[in-house]
Order: sequence, then structure tokens, then C-alpha cells
Amino acid sequence: MNSYRLDAVLPARAFGIAAGLLIVGGVLLVAATGLHWHVVMTVIATVLVLLGAVQLTLALIVAFRGRVRITLDDDGYRLSALGRTSERSWTEISRATVTEDQLRLYPREDEAHPDRVPLLDPARGAELDRLAAEVTERMRAAYGRLD
Repeated sequence: MNSYRLDAVLPARAFGIAAGLLIVGGVLLVAATGLHWHVVMTVIATVLVLLGAVQLTLALIVAFRGRVRITLDDDGYRLSALGRTSERSWTEISRATVTEDQLRLYPREDEAHPDRVPLLDPARGAELDRLAAEVTERMRAAYGRLD
């Protein structure tokens, strides 16, 4: 049994933007309310704080949900990717394809909706290639093909 874990790149830029928006918006909000500036400045500061909060929320979602885990064994695989899970045997899969950024495993009963193993970090392309090679070998073994 082999397990692969492909994590997304930490969204450092998104965290930086969120921090900047929250700090600037917070300082402006405190200054606008404390110094009795025009209401427009208070609204602008509030919008900046809200944008920073939204940006921070999205960055945290990407950081925590941007994980792909797939476990391969002789019988099949268990996939957990982007909030979805799937478990299938090798004989339920009709074919597997690899693109630059994902591995697709097509189930026989619904080839229009393949299980996808996305590559969330381009620097881990070699690991996706190793995963694809192992999937190919396990499918060949399940179908009794040795070519």
C-alpha cells in the first residue's frame, strides 16, 4: 500500500494582501471614528476591513482544503481531494489519463465524471508522474495484463 499527498502551495501572497487590508482598514476605521472624519472615510475603512476578512477566509480555505491524498493498494484506491472522497477497486476503472495538472480515473458506470487527482503545486509534478506510473501498473495487474 502506497500513499501520496499532494498539497497546494501556501498562499503567502493572499495572506499578505489580507494582512495589509486588515491593518490599513483597521487604522483608518479607528482614525475615522476617533477623529470624527466624514462618514465616507468610515465606510471606506469598513469596506477595507471586510475585504481583508474575505481575503483571509479564502486564503485559509485554500491552505486547509488544498490537499490531495490518495492511497493505492492491490484492490483499489481511496482518494480525498478538494473536499470530496472516493473509493473504488481497480476493476471499476475503465481508463486513466494524465494531463499537465491532473490525473483522471474514469469509473465504468460514469465516465463523464472521472475521479480527479489535481496537481495543486506545479513543483510536485514528478510526484504526480510517479503516481500515474503506479496507477498504470496496478491497473495492469488487476486486469491481468503484463505488457
